[in-house]
Amino acid sequence: MRLALAAGRTGSDEGASLELGVGGAGRHGSLKCLHAHAAYALANPGYLLGERILAEIESLWPRDRCCTA
Repeated sequence: MRLALAAGRTGSDEGASLELGVGGAGRHGSLKCLHAHAAYALANPGYLLGERILAEIESLWPRDRCCTA
């Protein structure tokens, strides 16, 4: 996805960061930046890890009514 969004641009690191996963985690089996995984899930529904993180946190808004009520 990063490569597609970059549309051929590589930046100052010559594209090295484009190969990294969500949150810039370059090592397999490591987890970095839970907030990045949560944000990715909000932008891309169906991302299981991010959705699991979101399920663990308390909602900032009421689930049973409008947040302005």
